[in-house]
Amino acid sequence: MPPVTLMDLTKRLTGYELTTETVLAPKPDAPAWDSVADFLREAVERKEILLRVYSVESHATKIVVPDTYARQLDDVRHWRLSSAASSPAAAPIVEPDLSLRALPEDFIAALDALPCPDLIERLYLMNESNPLDPVHQKQTGDPLFESQASAEGHAVTFFRKNIDPYVGDEVRHEWAHLARWAMPTESSNFDLAAEHEGMSYFPRERARADKEEYWSVLLGEEMLSPDSARFAELTEKAPLPSLMLARGLVRIMESRSTGSEAGELHAAEARARIRHVLETIGPRLIDQLVSEVRNSALADIVNTAARLLICLGQADRLNDIATLQSLNLSGDPIGAVLLAPLVSNRNIDDLNLSKTYVGLSGFAYLENLPLRHLSLAGTRTTGSALRALERISTLKILDLGGTHVGDNGLSSLRRMPALQHIDLRGTDVTPEGVAWLRQQMPHTTIEL
Repeated sequence: MPPVTLMDLTKRLTGYELTTETVLAPKPDAPAWDSVADFLREAVERKEILLRVYSVESHATKIVVPDTYARQLDDVRHWRLSSAASSPAAAPIVEPDLSLRALPEDFIAALDALPCPDLIERLYLMNESNPLDPVHQKQTGDPLFESQASAEGHAVTFFRKNIDPYVGDEVRHEWAHLARWAMPTESSNFDLAAEHEGMSYFPRERARADKEEYWSVLLGEEMLSPDSARFAELTEKAPLPSLMLARGLVRIMESRSTGSEAGELHAAEARARIRHVLETIGPRLIDQLVSEVRNSALADIVNTAARLLICLGQADRLNDIATLQSLNLSGDPIGAVLLAPLVSNRNIDDLNLSKTYVGLSGFAYLENLPLRHLSLAGTRTTGSALRALERISTLKILDLGGTHVGDNGLSSLRRMPALQHIDLRGTDVTPEGVAWLRQQMPHTTIEL
């Protein structure tokens, strides 16, 4: 494709509408504050301003600029177009600190490069610093901290953004934050993979800040970088998180709408990278995880590797590992489908499914496991769902704490005579119901 000029990009702004909106702004002469709540109450206020909302050819994303700032950027645009023309026309005088400011159209190429640009519904350009910077300065201990951009909801905001070579990286980074919030399961799997791998690869210092920044740097700046060498380095130095990112991209791109010619070329490149990770790197990593479950002497490594295999849809690879008898999946975003392959498992006798999404449909896959200890604490288990557990004749310890089990489930528990301990704390079971159950199961410890 021929080089894209500013004029080409300007033509893709198909017009704008004027609207008003309330935005956060610092209060003049704000008092000192101690907590974030104090800051939001005493140091900032909401004010209504006039905005230009630009539409962009081939994109649903709106680029939003305060009208006063947009008028200044009109002069910057005129000046830049005149400077690039073979016969420059008279251009307005532009203030030096505005001459390098990014125009709305300077973000279009970055939007084209996103796997699913529609995640950004509104991209704001502000001519002020982030009003929340004082909070960040206090939290980081850096009095000079200044936000370049922020992401919230379905919007990305840039503050006093100049045109530079990093616009694409920054747009992809903020987009990655939105993608993380849109994919809670995939982001949870990524966090688990990063923890298991040791989080030793930090291509940028900001990746060390927390799990969200680690995700956004690796996905937005490395996985999707136009520089294929950065992608290659990522998959070499952080292969397991790369696998989870690729799986997340598969899902996020399912909702991608057809875009510009440039956008479709970028999407094709993203799909090629996804295929490389899933088909070339993925099988090797799965074999490595199976080996860790089978051979590691460290219980934490064994359990995390097994959890990752289940998240990757490879639970069947666990069925012939006789040494895997305990499995803790607490808090993992898994449901019945991912547990289905365990229906053939004859080794696991201690299973923790607390705070997972496993419900009645998943209980059917547990019948043939030689379970002695099962935790369903914090799940949506109801009394009627316990009927599916009656056929687990080996079960001795059952944790139902914090579930929706009520007195209607007690008859099912009575039909499980091997139970030695039942935890019913935080359930809907009544004291009268527990008294009845204790009469029926005098040798069972029942906690309420």
